[in-house]
Amino acid sequence: MKRLLIILILTFSFQALTKADDIRDFEIEGMSLGDSLLEFYSLQEIKEEVVNATYYPKSKKMMVVGFKSKEVNLYERYEFHIKKNDKKYIIYSVKGLIKLSINDCLDKKKIIVSEIENQINNSKRRDYKGNYGDSFGDSLAHISDFDFKDGSTIRVWCSEWDHSNEKVKNYLYENSLSVNLSSKEQVDFVQNEGYNK
Repeated sequence: MKRLLIILILTFSFQALTKADDIRDFEIEGMSLGDSLLEFYSLQEIKEEVVNATYYPKSKKMMVVGFKSKEVNLYERYEFHIKKNDKKYIIYSVKGLIKLSINDCLDKKKIIVSEIENQINNSKRRDYKGNYGDSFGDSLAHISDFDFKDGSTIRVWCSEWDHSNEKVKNYLYENSLSVNLSSKEQVDFVQNEGYNK
């Protein structure tokens, strides 16, 4: 099966190869759901990141590990959901992130969302704004979700941080563009276990 690329090219547009029916037809810089992190990082690199992994408040079944880009790639950082104690390090979600001003981000997001719409057959698009649970002042996420029939999701969003908020200052958050592929299993985990066990 041919894979479609979710890659931010110089113009942040997509390269369409064919219409996609399945989220597994998409990649972020060559990485897709169901791949092993071992295809992209050494065991030593993965083990170092697992030590600093982020867990959800109600379950440690899945963790989030992140890597800075090794080269001058199109994203500055990658984050993955993997299962705890999985020696194969199978990817259940992959995210690419790059820092951008909010205006640049919204412009690039519009292009990416349009390209995704042109590449998929069986998904439902939702556009909305999130406020991070009001925990970060007037910070907003400008979100577009593409929900597939099997429960998997592609999310494209711009984070617009309220830099007058103390938490935002403490965490050094910066405005950014993120593109995320999430499997049904990862989506179900976040919705049903990560915060509600």
